[in-house]
Amino acid sequence: MSIISVNKASRTASVEDAADRARKAARSLASADILYNTVDSTIRGHVGAEITAALGASGRAIAIIAPAFPAGGRTTERGRQLLRGVPLEETEFANDPLHPITDSHLRALFRGIPEAEVHFLTLAEVRALKCGELVADGRKLLIADATVQQDLALLVKSAADPKSILWCGSPGLAIALADYVGRADEIARPTATGSLNLFVIGSVNPQSREQCSRLMRTGNVRQIIVDAEMASRSPVLAAESTVAEYRRFGSGGDIILTTSEGSVCADPRSIAIALGRVVRAVMGSHPVTGLFLTGGDTAESVLSELEISSLELLSEIEPGIPVARTTGPHPIHIITKAGGFGSPHILLKSAELLRGLWLGDKK
Repeated sequence: MSIISVNKASRTASVEDAADRARKAARSLASADILYNTVDSTIRGHVGAEITAALGASGRAIAIIAPAFPAGGRTTERGRQLLRGVPLEETEFANDPLHPITDSHLRALFRGIPEAEVHFLTLAEVRALKCGELVADGRKLLIADATVQQDLALLVKSAADPKSILWCGSPGLAIALADYVGRADEIARPTATGSLNLFVIGSVNPQSREQCSRLMRTGNVRQIIVDAEMASRSPVLAAESTVAEYRRFGSGGDIILTTSEGSVCADPRSIAIALGRVVRAVMGSHPVTGLFLTGGDTAESVLSELEISSLELLSEIEPGIPVARTTGPHPIHIITKAGGFGSPHILLKSAELLRGLWLGDKK
C-alpha cells in the first residue's frame, strides 16, 4: 500500500488559512481508501476548524475523532483529553505560546456543529464494539474515548466501511489503522559506535529538557545554545552568533543544539528558522550522519534549510517517534518527535540507533 503524506503546516496559520489548507489537502486525496487527518494529541492548533473543513471536502460521511495516544500518556475519557490522567488545561499545555489549552472537552472544538450531529462513544461502548458494526448514521462527528491502544484497535475494526470515514487522530489511531491494513517490517536495530549525530531540540517542553539533560550527563556530547530572545528579533543574527561561538570552541563528539530559556515574547517560528540555519552551517563543516529533531516547527525548518523534500520511512524507535532516512548516495538517518513525546532515555537510545544505522550503511 502506498502512503501519501501532506504537511499542512497549519499550526502557526490563522484559523481561516488552516481550514483552507485542510480543505485543499482533503479534496486532493479524496479518492484514497484510507484518509487520515492528523490531530495533535494535546489538541493544539485549529483542530475543530480543520476537521470540519476536511470532512466537507473529502466526501466522507463522518469524521471519527480519537486523539488518544496511550503510549505517550495521552488518553480520552468521558470526552476529555488527558495527559497522564490530568485534564490538559491543568498541564503545561495551558501555557502553550501559540495555542494555550483552556478546555480539554473535545466537544468544545466543534461549537458550530449542532448536538444532534455529534455522537459520543464512552469507554464501555468502545470496548463493546463488534467487528463491522459501526456505520455512518447521518451524524457528522463521532468522538471516541480510549485509554489503551486496544481501544483504538477495536474502534478501527468496528468500522463497516473505513472508506466512508475521515479518521482524525494522533499516532495512536494511526498505529491502529496501520495494524489493520498491514504494517511494513520493522528495521533491525544494530548497536555500534561511529557516526557524528546532531540533536536539535527546538521544543521547550519540560519533558524534552529532561531528555536533553540525560544525554548531556553522559559527557559525550557538546551543547550549542541559540539565544531565544535574539532569535525572536533576528533569526539570521542569532544563527550567525551561535555558529561563531561553536567554531571558536572547535569540534569533537556528538552535538546537541538547544535554545536558551526564552521569555514569554519568544517567537517559536523565528527560533525554528535560527535553528535551521545553525544546522546547515554545522553540517557544512562536519560530516553529520544522524539527525534527531524535536518539535514540528524545528523539523520543518531544518529539512527546508537542508533542501530535504522527502524521506523514506523505516520504522519507529518508540511509539509515535519515527525513524527515516534521506534518499541518494549519502543517506542521513533522521529521527523526529514532538516535544512531549518519548521516554526519559529517548535521546540516549536514538544516539545508539543512529550510530548503528550509519555503520550498517558503511558495510
